[in-house]
Amino acid sequence: MARASIDEALRLQTLNTNVAKNVVLFLGDGMGVSTVTTARILKGQKAGNPGEETVLAMDSLPYTAMSKTYNIDKQVPDSAACATAFLCGVKTNFGLLGLDGGATYKNCSSAKGKSTGIVTTTRVTHATPAAGYAHTASRNWEADSDLMAEARENNCTDIAYQLVEEAPDIEVILGGGRRAFLTNNMTDPEDGSKGTRKDGIALIQRWLDRKTGPARYVWNETEFNSVDPKSVDYLLGGRIDHAHHASKAVKALEETVVFDDAVKVAKDMLDTSDSLIVVTADHSHTMTFAGYPKRGHSIFAYKEYRQQSAVPRKTGTHAGEDVIIMADGPMAHLFHGVQEQHYIAHVMMYAACLGEYTHDCDTRTPTVNPRPSRSAGISKSARGDIYAITLITVAYILSLMYTFDVE
Repeated sequence: MARASIDEALRLQTLNTNVAKNVVLFLGDGMGVSTVTTARILKGQKAGNPGEETVLAMDSLPYTAMSKTYNIDKQVPDSAACATAFLCGVKTNFGLLGLDGGATYKNCSSAKGKSTGIVTTTRVTHATPAAGYAHTASRNWEADSDLMAEARENNCTDIAYQLVEEAPDIEVILGGGRRAFLTNNMTDPEDGSKGTRKDGIALIQRWLDRKTGPARYVWNETEFNSVDPKSVDYLLGGRIDHAHHASKAVKALEETVVFDDAVKVAKDMLDTSDSLIVVTADHSHTMTFAGYPKRGHSIFAYKEYRQQSAVPRKTGTHAGEDVIIMADGPMAHLFHGVQEQHYIAHVMMYAACLGEYTHDCDTRTPTVNPRPSRSAGISKSARGDIYAITLITVAYILSLMYTFDVE
């Protein structure tokens, strides 16, 4: 095994310097190293093995680094500020979305023809996915009913409104949180609950009305499976963190296992000679993996037990240690050592020659014969333009979705 690892390391000396035509970011919200380790054991034990020797799909991504997650004003971060770092390329203050550190919390004062999408198992207006499109002084302003009086007076807009009105070029939006897009006199088609918007704007219909190209709104698996990518330009449709906040370790680890299944799907679909795959977390959680259990000991050996809390809180807190980055594809070798979290966004832009790195393609020498991809790959002609670049937050496969009730 050690010799095979050395051979793999030698193979990696051939660096992939191609331009990334596709960039896929898998973000496991709250997926710290202890979560990855215990999920690895769980996945192996579910297959009837001891578990420790299991190799996750994300484990096989050859380039790794550590990401420092602190916010400008906090040692232990929140999801909004972390997502702003790895998606926007700048660290910011706790609770801010898409704003730099010059803004104060709750104080409201697609380039190059690439296609973009956001896929999440939480609300599309939740802090982590929202950092891909929103600019707001509070991560909690998901609907207009969440805005404070001062925010209304200063013409602040809520996150759902920004997604529809101010981020029109996102072509694939898949996730939950329909209530922020429905008015308070509209009934949800699935559970009969009312929407939360007070401004009278039905944002889903507004989104459909604004699209000049073919657009579809789907809200269940049957409708999703009926979508033909060739005839639809726009499609509207991260619970690891939520489970940890609720101290539900079983659900957090099950979610991580299925998250890894999604990573495998992407690895099998994409040719890493021109597709960059990045897997990371925004922050960690306080779950520990300790004691001296024997090899192969069940990761869930005891019945569900509610531990007494030394400091009673409504929800669990984040942890402040570094999180891992795993990558493969063009320029993946730039992920090395210990980096600031906003470095992730810059590597993705550099790999794809976007933003301030647009002209780097003019001088970059592509790899003539990049090391062979381990995945089956998709031919260049088959990929087309729809997913030329995809920034996926908590990327998931709809048919594999694992759901549970946590706010």
